[in-house]
Amino acid sequence: MGKISWLTAEQWGIVGALGAAAQAVAALLALGAAIFAARYAADQVRQARLQVEEAQKARFDQLEQAAAQEQAARDLEFQRRKELAEQEERRQEELARPFVIVDFEPSPVFMNAINLVIENVGKTLAKSVRFTFDPPLESSQTEDQYRLKDSVLIKQGIPAMPPGRRVEAMFDLSHERFKTELPMTYRVRVESQDAKGREQEALEYVLDLNFRYGLLHFDVKTIHHAAKSLREIEKNLKKFTAHFNGVRVWVRDEDAYLAAQAKDFEDYKAQEALRDKVARAQAAGVPLSELDDFEREDAASEDSESSP
Repeated sequence: MGKISWLTAEQWGIVGALGAAAQAVAALLALGAAIFAARYAADQVRQARLQVEEAQKARFDQLEQAAAQEQAARDLEFQRRKELAEQEERRQEELARPFVIVDFEPSPVFMNAINLVIENVGKTLAKSVRFTFDPPLESSQTEDQYRLKDSVLIKQGIPAMPPGRRVEAMFDLSHERFKTELPMTYRVRVESQDAKGREQEALEYVLDLNFRYGLLHFDVKTIHHAAKSLREIEKNLKKFTAHFNGVRVWVRDEDAYLAAQAKDFEDYKAQEALRDKVARAQAAGVPLSELDDFEREDAASEDSESSP
């Protein structure tokens, strides 16, 4: 207490000022701590908000990605079904479209004859059927001015071919063509329209005659051969006359014929019985004049032998 009493009033003013300054510093420090705490809290809130926003964004991205994947799956399925529908539509169009084929075939009448065959094997009508052959058709059969390439069939085509319609035309004789330098291979382009007049996809074929040579075939008789034989019979029948080259016919009454046959058989049996009787009488030394008496005695002896 003695030392404290030594401080002057000025010193006590300084001490008071220092105390006030210390209080001010403490207040400032408390304020700074509060500001730091507030800022830290704000940072924590911002980080929490950022985390929430990032979580929400990640969730949204996941949902968006899942929706995109689902949409992609739906689009893929739609595209697949669309392609299947288009394929089925094309298949139905292919099945329903006219289909005209062209080929060389041996004639059923004469195997060496080659026919050009055109047929609509499709299920619908073919219209405006046109053909382009490369090279142009050439045949060895030109002695009677027959040229298939100049025919209306080749130059103008066929106006309409219903399903199953088949057109055949004599083209050549294989044994005659073999002796020439004529081409053995042709390319043909077939153009046509459907029943509504819409142009169809052109069909192209290669017609090759080379592979037909050197093959063996059975000679199959057809209705043509039967008709040919009937014509020959008709020609021969027309040659028959009443007096020359005729057919001799023997006509008989079948009932009378059978009755005569039966009578002849009975007569034959009677003659056999008589010959047997004569032979037995001669063996017994009986004259033919007593043949009847011998027959009666012989019958009686047979009856006595047969009786018990």
